[in-house]
Amino acid sequence: MSWVLSVVVFAVGVYLVVRPILRATPRFAEFYADADTFWQKAAAVAYNSVTVALSYALWAIGFVTSQLDALALLLGDPQVKQQINDALGGNPKLLGYAMIAIGVLTFWARMRSIVRG
Repeated sequence: MSWVLSVVVFAVGVYLVVRPILRATPRFAEFYADADTFWQKAAAVAYNSVTVALSYALWAIGFVTSQLDALALLLGDPQVKQQINDALGGNPKLLGYAMIAIGVLTFWARMRSIVRG
């Protein structure tokens, strides 16, 4: 449980300390001026590309899938892993890593086309 507290403290620290510093930095001033709401920020981080947003979602889903052992222990129900194994019909850790790899390749391909114009 201490890692959960660490993640929360880190997120709050980023929001309260790092974010105002970045907002005041001239390099990021335009980004923060254009992206004022949550959805504007999400679109800006995804370079206004649905493909990049999809790759981020694949990374997140892949990470969660690859961490099923830890999530089952966190939920206090080791049967969750077995139920998910039965539903997926394979190794969820391998599936998670495959989804992360697909997300990385999707992101790379889209960024390459954005840079080329």
